[in-house]
Amino acid sequence: RGQGWRSHGGLACRELDLRVGEAQVDPLALFTQQRIAFSRAATGEARIDFSADDFGDFLTHPLVGPTVDLPSPTARTPGGAVRTTPSTRL
Repeated sequence: RGQGWRSHGGLACRELDLRVGEAQVDPLALFTQQRIAFSRAATGEARIDFSADDFGDFLTHPLVGPTVDLPSPTARTPGGAVRTTPSTRL
C-alpha cells in the first residue's frame, strides 16, 4: 500500500493498494530469452485512486494502448450497456 505514488515515466496516483498472492518466475525464460515470464501468475486485487489529471495521464500514456473508439449512443442496450461490434475497439 502506498500514497503519493509516482513512476519514472510520469504516471502518478493518490493511493495504490495491491493485494496479490504468490507468483513464480520461469527461470529458463529469464536466462534463455532474457525476459520475465511467469510459470504461475499471481492473482489478487488492486485499488488505485487517481486525481482527474493523473487519470488523464494514465489514459494517454503510450503503454496503455490505443484510444477507445466509443460506439454511437444507438449501440447501447436498453439497460445502458455498450454493445460491441467488430469495428468497436475497447
